[in-house]
Amino acid sequence: FVKGKGNATRCLNEMVQRKMEPNVVSFTSMIDYHSRRADPEAAELWLLRMRSLQLRPSAVTFTALLKGYAKTGQVDEAAKVLRRMARSELPLDVVSWTGMLSACAAAKRWDVALCALRWMRQLQVSPNQITHQALKRMG
Repeated sequence: FVKGKGNATRCLNEMVQRKMEPNVVSFTSMIDYHSRRADPEAAELWLLRMRSLQLRPSAVTFTALLKGYAKTGQVDEAAKVLRRMARSELPLDVVSWTGMLSACAAAKRWDVALCALRWMRQLQVSPNQITHQALKRMG
C-alpha cells in the first residue's frame, strides 16, 4: 500500500486489497494526480508500487512523473526520468522534452536546457508552441 490522502489513494489501495487488478492507466492516473500537486516523491511511490505488481510504465506514465519534477524545479530528477524512459526504449517526444524544459525553467537552469535542446535535435524532435512557452519562462 501507498500512504496518501484523498479518495483516489483510498480507491486504488482498496483495489489492490480486494485483489482487483489495477492497470497501467490506474497507476498513471495516481502518478499524474500527485505530480499535478507538486508531489513527485508520492508519484515515485506509486511508480514503485506499479512495478512491484509487474506492470510496465508507459511513456505517459513517465511523462506524468516528469510533470511533478517540472513543477518543483527538480532538474536532476527530471533528467533521470528521461534517462529511464530511454533505457525502457520508450519514445522521448515533444511532451516529455517540454516537461524537462519546464523543470529547467522553474530552476532557471539554462545550462541543462541547452543540453536538452541539443538532445532533442539529435533525436529529431521539434519543439512546439508549449515548448517555446516553457523556454520563455526562463526569462
